[in-house]
Amino acid sequence: MDGGGDPALSSWFEPLSVRTFTFRILSEAPQHPKLLPGIWWDLWQLHTLHRWVDAHITYQPDPPGLDFWAPPMETLQGRRGDCDDHALLFASMALAVGARARLRCARTPEGDCHAFAEVSPGLRDGHQRITANDPNALLHMNAYAQRCSTEGLGFVGNPPLHYTDSDGRVWMIADTLSSKYLGDGVALQRDGFLKQDWNFLDSILIYPNFLEND
Repeated sequence: MDGGGDPALSSWFEPLSVRTFTFRILSEAPQHPKLLPGIWWDLWQLHTLHRWVDAHITYQPDPPGLDFWAPPMETLQGRRGDCDDHALLFASMALAVGARARLRCARTPEGDCHAFAEVSPGLRDGHQRITANDPNALLHMNAYAQRCSTEGLGFVGNPPLHYTDSDGRVWMIADTLSSKYLGDGVALQRDGFLKQDWNFLDSILIYPNFLEND
């Protein structure tokens, strides 16, 4: 990717095209109780999808001089793609189960670029506004953290590493190429995309065109 983050890509999130396959992945995965009772979707479902993309979509860079963003179904069928293809596929899967997702295109001072997905830990309604001081967000993330620890995922932090936008909305990194779990930003910090204070040095956000970005 060249980090341009063309806003036209907002129309390339395709949750409907991958919805059937997404729910097949979830139905075939080991079943766990919901992290919190009575919720529509939870972070462990997103974790399952995150790990599936990491395990089954081979990283393949674009040819030199080209920057091609593949539609999610094309990446799914071909089982390969670069960072932006991974990000679009996972974000579309997350949207398919009702979560709120977006893409971030980040750049280091040296000019290296990387695209990855981010998810917001809302409850019941994927459009619900969840902010840092909302106890539901912390309960959800803490329950996810506890299960990550139980599963031996080398979890760092409690609750998972997360940050808030200027409007207070909570977001978690979901990089299928470098993160072991949702909220894992260690590799992004190591590679110079993310500072220790959770500020990105240079990045743009891409939202699905059917969701407001408030």
